[in-house]
Amino acid sequence: PDFPSVIASTFRQLRIMLSFFSCCCCAREETAEPVGDVCHSLRVQPWEHGRSSADLLPAELSASHLGAPDSQAKAPSARSIMTLATTCSNLGIVAPFADVMLCMSTAVAAAHEHWWIVIATCTLLVLLCMRHFFAESSSGKSKVQEQGHQQQQVKGKDAPASPLECLEAQWAAKLASLPSPVRNLDVGGTAIDWDVEGSDMHLKELSSVSKCDMARFLAARANNVAKAAQLAESVCRWRAAVQPAAVATCQMQAPLAQGMYRIAGWTKCGYPVVVLDAERWKASECTSVDEFVRYIGYFHEIVCKAWMGEGIHRFVMLVDLSGFSSEMVRPLAMRCVVQLAKCLDEINAERCAAIFLLNVPRMFHMSWNVFSCLANEKTLRKIRWCSRSSTREVLGRFIDNSVLEQRYGGEHLGWRIPSGFWKHDVPSQTPPCYNCAAPDPTKDP
Repeated sequence: PDFPSVIASTFRQLRIMLSFFSCCCCAREETAEPVGDVCHSLRVQPWEHGRSSADLLPAELSASHLGAPDSQAKAPSARSIMTLATTCSNLGIVAPFADVMLCMSTAVAAAHEHWWIVIATCTLLVLLCMRHFFAESSSGKSKVQEQGHQQQQVKGKDAPASPLECLEAQWAAKLASLPSPVRNLDVGGTAIDWDVEGSDMHLKELSSVSKCDMARFLAARANNVAKAAQLAESVCRWRAAVQPAAVATCQMQAPLAQGMYRIAGWTKCGYPVVVLDAERWKASECTSVDEFVRYIGYFHEIVCKAWMGEGIHRFVMLVDLSGFSSEMVRPLAMRCVVQLAKCLDEINAERCAAIFLLNVPRMFHMSWNVFSCLANEKTLRKIRWCSRSSTREVLGRFIDNSVLEQRYGGEHLGWRIPSGFWKHDVPSQTPPCYNCAAPDPTKDP
């Protein structure tokens, strides 16, 4: 149990019960302070506003113990005890303390001048409270120990011990139960066919999920095996439908002509640098959202397959918003942005190391509440805002000056825009390996 809340709850019960003691004991001196006043002094207000102590206490107890002379005082009957139990419930006293409350009230009502009984009852109350909560603590520990013992037994039977091994075993069982493909999927059309279940492409994508991919999916879903498996299945369906490595130039003509994406070298630690130029993007010129989906699918595929060196699994994105306009918040553009967010959050989960927003205009600040709702929380934490004056300083920490383009304060004249042909868009040099000594945007603020 949560011990701070346990202690707070215990003292709350003690304050409520001590208010009953004060009321009953002061009644003997015929100077009974109202229960409401006692509770108010103890900062306890367990009943509804406007109800007096006479409304809360049982009538029989009020008549026989709170205002009657000594000669008329008598021990509470069973009916009065049951009525007091109802009062305890009205005051919000939990069940484990209700029987203790009855014993205390009976003792105080019958004691009158025997104060040692009151002290003994208070001591008993404290002991019972400690016993109740420590019993819950012991039962909680025993359950944890039992679960640990069961996990040890499971491990002894060579069952999966880690989330990654669990996901691998679950994925292997899924692959073993898959039937043979019943049809071949045609990916040559303009529109994307999202009905890929039972196709050869879908089976191929399911079989090509690697251990590294499973680790990415688990990291994206906080090591939740069930959610990671769902994400993996969703990614396989998307890849089977889009086929990013096999996209033809005729299927993404408008985005290719605009050239909103380009690959601008590598960071100091070896991450590929992806530049998204908002000034070049005209969503209204795209024939459909499917055309934009194929374009971003192809681009991210070549970045991950051809521009990542050994030990590299992430890329850095520079988003130049100097050309941001109202056209980018229109319905078609927003549908494209949703697909871009899905590509970053799900299809390429955990592959984006950082997103730098450059040359941010005032209009984008006004639209940020809309765009921020499209990305998940982990992606939003990777976003870094760069002012025009600090662009060179911020980017220069992670990107060498000879690699950074001149428009961002570097020396490079400018990187070429992808052509849509795989053999032309691969790098002319071998991608660098990961350099652990260089600044890494995932580790350095």
